[in-house]
Amino acid sequence: MNGTILKPAARRTLFYVGTIVVAVVAWRMRLWLTSGEVGPPGGIYSFGDTDTAQSKGFDIATTMIGLLTTLGTALLGAIGFLLNGSSQMQLRPRHLVAVFLSAACVGVSLYYGYAGYLSMLFMADAGKFDPYMKSFQAADHAQFYSLLIAVFFFADFVVHDLRSENGGEHAPQTSDA
Repeated sequence: MNGTILKPAARRTLFYVGTIVVAVVAWRMRLWLTSGEVGPPGGIYSFGDTDTAQSKGFDIATTMIGLLTTLGTALLGAIGFLLNGSSQMQLRPRHLVAVFLSAACVGVSLYYGYAGYLSMLFMADAGKFDPYMKSFQAADHAQFYSLLIAVFFFADFVVHDLRSENGGEHAPQTSDA
């Protein structure tokens, strides 16, 4: 007996359904947190001095953009490493769909990281940091969610495609007779 309960196609479908559920929950949680039900935006902490609050907010936003950009480039490096290491495995085109979608989403994330950086430069030039500025929020959320989608596609590639190529459920069965 093989010991697997679900077929690979059913596991992949279940993986994507779970991914959609996690994404919707994360999106709804963000909407709830920014709706004002938890408290007015910026009303929870007091820095005393407005300039200090502006400076700290600017530093936090700049660091966040940098960290997400670093995670995106690390994910691209991992994709390259796995594809280079799997060159002997003869990956089929259908296996590469998830990894190419992951790389494309990382590219989108890097673009929106740059757009967020440009918004930060605009705010620095204006002398006022506003984390609720629409162009900054749009770029910030697009950078995060496109990186999140890239991670899910990468996980799909690693768990399903590399597993099947490295002796998983699709490997030829040999008998030691």
